[in-house]
Amino acid sequence: AAQARSINVSQATASDISTATVISVPGTVTVGSQISLSANVIASETAGGTVQFMDGDTPIGQAVVLVNGVATMGHTFDKVGAHPITAVYSGAAGFSGSTSAATSVLVEKASTGNGGGGSSDFLPFGS
Repeated sequence: AAQARSINVSQATASDISTATVISVPGTVTVGSQISLSANVIASETAGGTVQFMDGDTPIGQAVVLVNGVATMGHTFDKVGAHPITAVYSGAAGFSGSTSAATSVLVEKASTGNGGGGSSDFLPFGS
């Protein structure tokens, strides 16, 4: 007769579900104007976790909790120029993280309001 031995049986862990992150931002904005940054995390089922919006290598605010696959936040740019914006999904239990492709937002100077004409201080030559 053989000696009794213990056998440890464990359930195989499923690999993480792949995700893709897609960002939605306006192409052009005026410096000082608030815009909405939005990211959609695509997975075969609803994932949890957070999304960190990035301006190049700089985080924009705090990470945003994913709700029904979407993370949205308001942001005001204070510097003129092109800003490469990405969304970084943290991943969650059973879901792999992902990063969106960079989308450029062009931040332009605010208009000065000088559209010409309309000034009562202007007198034509020879008046």
